[in-house]
Amino acid sequence: FKGFQIRLAPGEKTDFPAVNRWFDAMETLDSYQLTKSDYYTHCWDLPPQLGGCVPETGSKPFQNAINGKEPGSWHLPLTPNNGGLEPDWTWAGDEGAAKREAVERISANSEAIVAFASRGAGSTGFPRYGALLADPNAVSNESIQPFVDASLKIVALKLLDTDNKSNCDEAMKDL
Repeated sequence: FKGFQIRLAPGEKTDFPAVNRWFDAMETLDSYQLTKSDYYTHCWDLPPQLGGCVPETGSKPFQNAINGKEPGSWHLPLTPNNGGLEPDWTWAGDEGAAKREAVERISANSEAIVAFASRGAGSTGFPRYGALLADPNAVSNESIQPFVDASLKIVALKLLDTDNKSNCDEAMKDL
């Protein structure tokens, strides 16, 4: 949200070439890849923990891209490097491998994901946090969990459907 860019996509001109080379090298390490996070999480999860984090003047384009208000930032087709804001995770493998990994993670953690996702329709935690999606005290809405679970299964099926034969769109409408 500050709008101060240090990390840029490989090949883009930067005032911090050594820092970018360091990030490029770090991203080759499995240990770093497993702990790397995204800009959305940094911008919304850290301020409530640190306090005093406020947007800077001129940072609105960055906020819009991080919050999915820019075309291609959250909707397919995604804009490469989130429009120059956040370098793509090219080390993560091809798109098919990323989809298979996502399905594996959804399958392995479905119960926790459903409970977490159902917090959006639940009640605010106490004490209240400024980042609604990062509120560790939010209470999950158990009545919608079966629908969230069914939706996640459809998403997983759609991720694996390489030839568009699964009728996921119809299943979602029926849900």
